[in-house]
Amino acid sequence: MTLLRQIDLYDTDTVSPNVMLRAHWAVRKKWKQKYQQLFSDWLQQNGDFTCPKPVHIDITRCVAGRGKMMDPDNLVGSVKLLIDALRECGILYDDTPECVSIQVNQKWSKQKCTRIAFYQSD
Repeated sequence: MTLLRQIDLYDTDTVSPNVMLRAHWAVRKKWKQKYQQLFSDWLQQNGDFTCPKPVHIDITRCVAGRGKMMDPDNLVGSVKLLIDALRECGILYDDTPECVSIQVNQKWSKQKCTRIAFYQSD
């Protein structure tokens, strides 16, 4: 696979589905808008970028300090708002299985961040 682009969102974390399910719909909307703003800012700084179809996305949640690792099922669900925001900003054409494959990881790090890497299949 060939790396197309990488987006590092420092001091940003994904939202656990356990938290998401208990949150008011307006709070969930604000989380999604926050991601959309981060991606819009990134696009302004780095130029337009639209992923080809199909694309593989590798998302790494970097946990720092007293942060906690998520259970695997929560980890996968935590990227839903992130993927929706990528689609809304035009970085992803669509989030259907024909267009996107996703892998989600987490690791300990010195700084909290969410790293999104886009790969084109060879």
